[in-house]
Amino acid sequence: MAGDSHKHVHPGDPLKIPAATFNSMIDAAAAHRARAHDVRQLPQPSVPHNTVLLVQNSSGADRDRGEVLGIDGVVISPTDNQDEFEQRFALDGVTPTADHTGKFVVLAEPIPASGLGRAYVAGACPVQIDVKDESHLYADVTDGEASKLTSGALGSALILWAESGTGTKWAVVQLGGGLPQRGVLLPVLVWRDGGTTDGSKTAQCDRTYVAKSLDGAVTLGTGLTPKTRRRTYGQYVTPPTDGDGVEGLGYYELDGTFALYDANEVPAVRTDCP
Repeated sequence: MAGDSHKHVHPGDPLKIPAATFNSMIDAAAAHRARAHDVRQLPQPSVPHNTVLLVQNSSGADRDRGEVLGIDGVVISPTDNQDEFEQRFALDGVTPTADHTGKFVVLAEPIPASGLGRAYVAGACPVQIDVKDESHLYADVTDGEASKLTSGALGSALILWAESGTGTKWAVVQLGGGLPQRGVLLPVLVWRDGGTTDGSKTAQCDRTYVAKSLDGAVTLGTGLTPKTRRRTYGQYVTPPTDGDGVEGLGYYELDGTFALYDANEVPAVRTDCP
């Protein structure tokens, strides 16, 4: 009867490896390498780049590189197929509307109708913009239009560079870099632009104001009445009509319109008191 070629060795025993044992070790190592290779060949999750994602063009028309689609959901939801959603999710893109403000992608390549392709969801990318004013720093979707963004004092994309002039211009924008956010108070410069009285002991102040960005380059709104409550009667010291203006506070409504919260109206001190 042949001896056991796989006996354990005790401490102090001479080490003699029979041929059968050595061959078994080689076979085990080869089998381990084969299993590791098979594991590496298994499908791995397709994790997209954090600035470029897959998008399906559901706009009903072929779209070119640099065009804009509003995000309308995902192609395959977790309810449809959780494994597919986790490994290879793709966004569903449609012709942008006002409801897609801040929720859009810029195509990184041409995508035919109903086709899949790559699109920028964050970071810098080239896109055309309908430049309304050269002083505008931001841009967002154009309602009902996929070929370009529209510039403004508010937007979810920061304009890094744009061709000179107004109208449709090529630009480089930073998606996700737009400010200010809606509902957040921000400092502005304020000048008086209307109304008839600063207020008196028989009348309420009715002044209105123009508000601009702190550098004075962007007009945020005109004819604005502060949202802060005014006294029914009494005089105020109000911002000037020219010069450097004074600092106030404002915010953007949910519809994107600018609201003046505080125009820095200061109650006047009476000098006729005994």
